[in-house]
Amino acid sequence: MTRYYHGSPVSGLTTLIPQATYYQKQPHVYLSTNEVVAVFYILKRDYMWYTYGFTEQGIPEYTESYKGNLKEFYGNLKGYIYVSEGDFPVSNSMDIKVAVVCDEPVKITQSIYIENCLERLYEYEAKGKLIIHRYENLTEKQKTSNRQMVRGAIKRLDLLAGKHPLSPFVKEKFPDLWEEEVKKAPPTS
Repeated sequence: MTRYYHGSPVSGLTTLIPQATYYQKQPHVYLSTNEVVAVFYILKRDYMWYTYGFTEQGIPEYTESYKGNLKEFYGNLKGYIYVSEGDFPVSNSMDIKVAVVCDEPVKITQSIYIENCLERLYEYEAKGKLIIHRYENLTEKQKTSNRQMVRGAIKRLDLLAGKHPLSPFVKEKFPDLWEEEVKKAPPTS
């Protein structure tokens, strides 16, 4: 029997119902086979800004995009990890190694309350279940890679148009990159 995790700020859930998102119009229940990753997704916003990946050994690595990123997102966040155990139809249609989706309701078998998500992430780090790359410790190469990722998001998602839910966040957090891309943009008529 497989164990799945789902992070949510909502209390009292007994069943996870498929839902559409801004990014996925098809309703799904989003699940992870990794508890650490489920904590990342307790954070619910109109936009996605999850800057994590995995080591070759499968350990999640969170890389801050700016100083204080992790604390800003998870410092005052409370929520729940919902656990579901069973063999139900899932697909790995996401680009995330430990993520699966289910197109039907999923019964919850356990609920774990997280009083402080940031503290929980630090606990995972201390136990070797998570690697946190703090912005102030990034190499110049990592910072350059981060800037390229932000620039790519601005272009790929047409954030300068201001219609995407991520636009205000990127404009606020990366004003120098935003202004650079504004200057490069063709004039509008």
